[in-house]
Amino acid sequence: MILLRHEWRSARTAMLVWAVSIGLLCFITISLFTSMENSAQSMAESLGSMGGLSASMGMDKMNIADFNGYYAVENALIFSVGSAMFAAYLGIISLAKEEEGHTAEFLYTLPYNRRIVWLAKYLSIICLLLAFNCLVIFFEIGAVKLAEVDLDFKAYWLYHIRAFLMQNEVAAFCLLLSAFYRKKQVGLALGLALLLYALDMLCRLIEDVAFLKYVTPYYYANAITVFSQEKLNSLYLLIAGCITVCSLAASYIILKRRDLSV
Repeated sequence: MILLRHEWRSARTAMLVWAVSIGLLCFITISLFTSMENSAQSMAESLGSMGGLSASMGMDKMNIADFNGYYAVENALIFSVGSAMFAAYLGIISLAKEEEGHTAEFLYTLPYNRRIVWLAKYLSIICLLLAFNCLVIFFEIGAVKLAEVDLDFKAYWLYHIRAFLMQNEVAAFCLLLSAFYRKKQVGLALGLALLLYALDMLCRLIEDVAFLKYVTPYYYANAITVFSQEKLNSLYLLIAGCITVCSLAASYIILKRRDLSV
């Protein structure tokens, strides 16, 4: 509990900055819908004529003239990419920061074995992600109420559940990467989050690389799929679960066996 509290406090400020920043972006995006509602249909028609690119963005399934379509296409993109980057950031700094900050010698002299340390760090990531999601959702729902628009809350909550699973998967994989490095590789983690989004776009644009949908978590956490009520193949979630569990197990094994610099 002491280690968990320490990890929470050390990352609390960063979490608030990320949550408020992304929350405000979502708030502004939702608030803009009422001001552009009259021209939304013409915008939807213009974007719909972009061929494969519009299809990759879900414009062939949702109409941004409708608020649910607007949220799924515009706002969910901000949240998905932003939350994945934050999850990657949490994962990549978790283990490596002890060696980079030369605090490993002190930490591992405490009456805690490496299993307890690893567990505290992983649980802190989950707690920080939960707090982050709650804060951003607060901004989003506040904007929805102020704008007085109709939102399909069933689809909304389902999307956020899938987004949280995606965040957990990205964080777990970056936690594994963190176990290999002696310094925080924040750029690598943020780049990975963006690369996974690029892979999602590619697998929707190019049929020859459609297999990438089994690799990128953005595919099953896509708001368009949820709000258009498209049935999701459970295989994607099974693969995501396997990647998450294997990444967590591997990160623990590596941390337990490696020699730490102090």
